[in-house]
Amino acid sequence: METLLRATRKPPLPALKTIPVPALLVVTIAFAGDLPSPAAPTAAPRQVLIINSFGRGIVGGTLDNAPAIGRAAARAAVRILHGERPGDVRTPVIKTAPPMFDWRELERWGISEDRLPPGSIVRFRPPTLWEARPELVVGVLAALLLQSALIAALLFHRRRRRQAEAALRESEEKFRTIFQCAPVGIFLSTVEGRLLSVNPTAARMYGYDSPEELMAAATDIPRQLFVHPEERLLILREALESGKFVRREVEYRRKDGSSFIANLYMRAARKDDSQLKFVEGFVEDISERKRAEEALRDSTRQIQEAQRIARLGSYVLDVHDGSCVTSPLLDEILGITDPSFVRNLQAWLQIVHPADRPQMLHYLQEEALGARRPFDREYRIIRLNDREERWVHGYGELVFDGHGHPVRMIGTIQDITEQKRAEQRLQQSREQLRSLSSRLQSLQEEERTRIAREIHDHLGQLLTALKLDLHSLERKLSRIAEADLRTALNATITSARGLANESIQSLQRIASELRPGVLDRLGLAAAIEAETQAFQSRTGIHCEWTLPKELPGIPQNHATAMFRIFQEILTNITRHAHATQVSVRLACEVDTLLLEASDNGVGIQQRDIEDPKSLGILGMQERAAILGGKIEFSRNSGPGTTVTVQVPLRERLGRPDETNPDRR
Repeated sequence: METLLRATRKPPLPALKTIPVPALLVVTIAFAGDLPSPAAPTAAPRQVLIINSFGRGIVGGTLDNAPAIGRAAARAAVRILHGERPGDVRTPVIKTAPPMFDWRELERWGISEDRLPPGSIVRFRPPTLWEARPELVVGVLAALLLQSALIAALLFHRRRRRQAEAALRESEEKFRTIFQCAPVGIFLSTVEGRLLSVNPTAARMYGYDSPEELMAAATDIPRQLFVHPEERLLILREALESGKFVRREVEYRRKDGSSFIANLYMRAARKDDSQLKFVEGFVEDISERKRAEEALRDSTRQIQEAQRIARLGSYVLDVHDGSCVTSPLLDEILGITDPSFVRNLQAWLQIVHPADRPQMLHYLQEEALGARRPFDREYRIIRLNDREERWVHGYGELVFDGHGHPVRMIGTIQDITEQKRAEQRLQQSREQLRSLSSRLQSLQEEERTRIAREIHDHLGQLLTALKLDLHSLERKLSRIAEADLRTALNATITSARGLANESIQSLQRIASELRPGVLDRLGLAAAIEAETQAFQSRTGIHCEWTLPKELPGIPQNHATAMFRIFQEILTNITRHAHATQVSVRLACEVDTLLLEASDNGVGIQQRDIEDPKSLGILGMQERAAILGGKIEFSRNSGPGTTVTVQVPLRERLGRPDETNPDRR
C-alpha cells in the first residue's frame, strides 16, 4: 500500500515502473481539468465517449459506461485481495450503451431526431403536462367528459322532444283525417246532451249539410236525434258503470223526420277527481245491413222451404278425415234421429243400399276425388230409423286450398223416391200406350189386309164379271140391224169397258196401298224395291237402291213396321225435301235390321224434328220404339237429309210362326 501511495505522487508513467510484481493495479482516469458548463459558448456541437460527461454541454453519442467498468474492476480487486488467484478471476464484458443524446443540445443545434441512429435514447426532454400535473389533466378530462355527457343528454332530449312533437303533429293530422273521413259518425258531447264536436259523416247521417249546421240545430240530443229519448240515459248509465265503450242498437231521427237504425258506441270520460268531463263515441249506420240481413233471412227461409218441399238436404264433407256436417233436413232424409250419431263417410256408406255400395264407393274415390269431377249420382239408401228403401240424388263439388289440393266437398242429397215412382208409373204408362199402339197398328194392318183382300176378291171378281158381260154384250151387237143403234151401243160398251178397267186398276192400287201383296209374297226387300220404283215413276225423282241378296227370317211385324216407315220417309221427301235424287240402302248388320234413306233436298231442321205437330215423324219414331229400335234424322255434309232406322232382330229370330221369309 505504501508503494502505491508513493507511486501516486509521481508522474503516471514513471510511477508504473516502481510498482513491484506481482501487484494489483487500479487505474483511475480523470480529466486534467473540469469540463465546461452547458452554458459555455462553443463554436460546434461537442461529443465525448464517457457517460459521466453526459449532460454537461455535449450533444451525446455512443458512450462508454465508466461507472459499470469501475464497479466490475472493484469486484475483481476485492476477490484478489481475498486470496483468489488473478488468473481465476474473470471480469464480465461491459456492453456499450446504446447511443444517447441530450434533447437540449439537439434543440440548441437544430438537429432533427429523424437523423439519429436507430435505437437512440434522447434524454433531458421537458416533462409533458400529464407527467408534470397528472391530477390537473385528470380533472380537466373529467370536466370535459361531464360537459360532453350533459351536452349529449341535452341534444338527445331535444331530439326526442322534436320526434315526440313530430309524432304528435302526425298523430293529430291522422286523427284529423280519420275524424273527417271516417265512414262512421264521430261525436263529442256534454253529459247533458249538447254537441261539442261532430265529423261530416255524422252530419250526413242525420241529414245535415255540415257539422256546424248539426251542432247549431241539435241543442238537445235525446229529444232531437233519438226516436226514443230515454235510450240515451240508459246507455249513459251503463257506460258510467262499466267505464268502457258500450254498444247498443239505436233508432235515430233525421232532419227530415225519417229514421234509421245505427250502432251507438258510447263512453263517458272523467277527470282525475272522477268528475264527468264529456261523452264521446261514434255512430255506425246499419240500415243497409239490416235490410240485407232481413233479405238474407227471407232468402234463407225461402231456400229452406224450397229444400223442404224439394226434399233437398245439404252436407259438407272433410276429404281428409271423412267427417261430415249435415243439415237437419238431410238427417230426416237419411233417417238419422239419434243426436249422438257420428256423421262421417263410413256412416254414409252404411246407409247406402248394399247393392249400390261398391259402385258408389268406387265412384266417389275414382271419379269425384280421383278425377276431381263433381259428384252426380242417383242411388238407393236404407233409412236408419224405419229401414225403408229410398231413392236419392247426390250432387257435390270439391273445394280446393291454395295449392290446388281438395279439402272438402260441399253438396246436396235430394230424396227422389216419389219422382222415381212417378217415372216408373210414367214408364209403365208409356209401355202400356206403346203396347196399345202396337196392338192398334196390328189391328190396323189386319183390317187393311182384310179390306184389301175383300177389295181384291169381291170387287175384283165383280168387275171381272162386268167386263165379261160387256164382252158378251159386244158380241151380240152384230145381231142388231140398225146401224145407228149398233154404233151407239158399241160406244157405250167401249166406255163401260174402259171404266171397268180403270176401276180394276184403282182397286188394285187401293188394295196395294192398304196392304202391299208383294210384302207378304216376296218379303221386305222386294217390297222396298217395288215401292222405290213406284215412287220414281210417280214423282220423276231419280232413285238408287242397294238391297241385300238374302235376309234372315224377319218377323212379320218388323217387316210391316219397316215398310211403313219407308213409305212415310218417301212421303216426307215428296212434300218437303224438294229433292232430285234419293238413295236407299237396306241391310242386316249384327242382328240389326238397318234401313237408310238419303236425299239431296233442302235438309231437315232440328225444330221440325222436335215439333210435336210433326205427326209423321212421331209415327215413325213410335213404330221403331215399339220394336225396340230407333230412328235418327241428320243433315248431310252437303245438301239433303239422311234418315237411319235400326231395329234389333236378336230376340225375334228363330220364331217361324212370326216370320215372313224373304226370298230375295
